[in-house]
Amino acid sequence: MKTWVAEEELLASDINGNFSEVIGVYRKTFVAGENISVGNAVSLGTALACALTNGASRVSQVVTHDTTGDSFTTGSDTISIASVILGMAGNASGSTNCQVDIYANSAGKPTGSSLATKTVTIGANQFSAYDSAAPGFLTVTLDTPYACSASTIYWIVVTVTNSQVYLVMNTSGTGGAEYVTGVWNTTGNNAYPKNISVNHINTVSGRVYKSNATITSDKANNFIGFANETITAGNNIIINLDGIDSNQSSLTIGSTYYLQNTAGTIGVSAGTISKKVGMALSATSLLIKNDN
Repeated sequence: MKTWVAEEELLASDINGNFSEVIGVYRKTFVAGENISVGNAVSLGTALACALTNGASRVSQVVTHDTTGDSFTTGSDTISIASVILGMAGNASGSTNCQVDIYANSAGKPTGSSLATKTVTIGANQFSAYDSAAPGFLTVTLDTPYACSASTIYWIVVTVTNSQVYLVMNTSGTGGAEYVTGVWNTTGNNAYPKNISVNHINTVSGRVYKSNATITSDKANNFIGFANETITAGNNIIINLDGIDSNQSSLTIGSTYYLQNTAGTIGVSAGTISKKVGMALSATSLLIKNDN
């Protein structure tokens, strides 16, 4: 009899050495990138960098202070800031330093010590002189991506040591701040949003995370299976990759299931990103399908 062998599971045999059939499920051990519960749909991380905020449209005028900042709010997902892209203008005859810091937020302003920092050198005449309508762009990549909490406000603070080089901002809106005479000012022109784009990495390559149909990246596209146990972040976890997952509940027999917008969950209708994950064989068993 043809038998499907599950990884790291033994088949029972009779006295004649004939193997009996085993209910099929292929399992593999990974490292959990976050806390995962048994039965959660999971995806494989590849450290893909994605845009969290886009400041490219903020090109109306230049910032006049050496230190300025822009706030951003993380979503419901855990992310790590990898780099920022700065819209710059100005024409310096010599090189100058540009320092980027991440700060926590308090009462709508940067607060405390820098959470992460990176300094890069801007070359002489690197950007067009005061061309705020078409700024040049400077990418600043952190040495180590900074892990941010979900649903939290942070600040990107930019310090340029040469008064001839500027960060570009908009002429309306809020969310920005400027460091003027020793204090953060978030009123009037100081509050205008700055030309700062934030790129993030929401997965670590090779680790597994709860799937999420709202995120156009690893967590939707890289669905691989279902958690066979409940594990906290950083520990080994067994994932059911193929065959039958028996860790579900309240399924409708015969229905096709899809990833949902709530991380780790599945349902009979597709989430924002349509990703089919299986068909219900019973109220608790799902035939894993990853064919779209």
